Amino acid sequence: MKGAPLMMLGSPEADICPSHSTSFALFSSGYHYFDNTWTNRHSALCAAYAASADVQSRLVQESVLSRLAVAESNDPEFDEFARNFEVMEKAVEALLKDSKVFADNVIILLESGAKFGEGFANLFHPLPGEYDLLRQHPEAEKTVKSVDKYTTAMQELRDTLAPELELIASRIIEPTKEFQAVMKTIRKNITKREHKLVDYDRHNNSLTKLREKKDKSLSDEKNLFKLEQEFDVATQEYEAINTALKADLPQFMVLATRFIDPLFHSFYYMQ
Repeated sequence: MKGAPLMMLGSPEADICPSHSTSFALFSSGYHYFDNTWTNRHSALCAAYAASADVQSRLVQESVLSRLAVAESNDPEFDEFARNFEVMEKAVEALLKDSKVFADNVIILLESGAKFGEGFANLFHPLPGEYDLLRQHPEAEKTVKSVDKYTTAMQELRDTLAPELELIASRIIEPTKEFQAVMKTIRKNITKREHKLVDYDRHNNSLTKLREKKDKSLSDEKNLFKLEQEFDVATQEYEAINTALKADLPQFMVLATRFIDPLFHSFYYMQ
């Protein structure tokens, strides 16, 4: 109709004949069916592609490892000790960091408060004869008199907290630093053990590969004897440090727990 307002399709005001309404409903339901079907198929295809890619990646990795014939040794018992040691390392590092930050921030807070007191004193206590603040502003008498109390209170607070801050430094920070130095020495031995393990695996793989070689030349026989000697040395060095660490780490963790727990409790109460 000329001059009639434009109405949106499907609005309550639109005057749609029954046949058109039925066609639109059929088209809408068909569209939603196609959209849902396509979405489901697309999701299924993506999942199948991801699973296929994962299988292919695993097959390629297994193929490469089988061709290289690389064997890596592991020791679950030592790995558990190493994980516990790493947890202790992080706890000690956090304690040292938090205690330093806390002590430094308290010192900064006290110094800032003292400087505020000095600034207020200079502001509210001008030189004699320069400006009579109380006579000019009698309503500020309480504030002016409170400046000296604030300065005195800040000084008393600094004197009170100074011994506590010294305790944090002497009983928390310094012992934690010394304990961390001991742990760094142990960490060096753990790293050394990892290097010895790499050497052990390298010599083991080389020796195994040469032993499995079918047609050995005279040079291979000579090299085999050399590899056997190198493998024996690598085995002795690795087993020596691995056995020592497996014996020492559990004892160290027990002693470390007894040492570090009181430091955590002391720091908590000092805060």
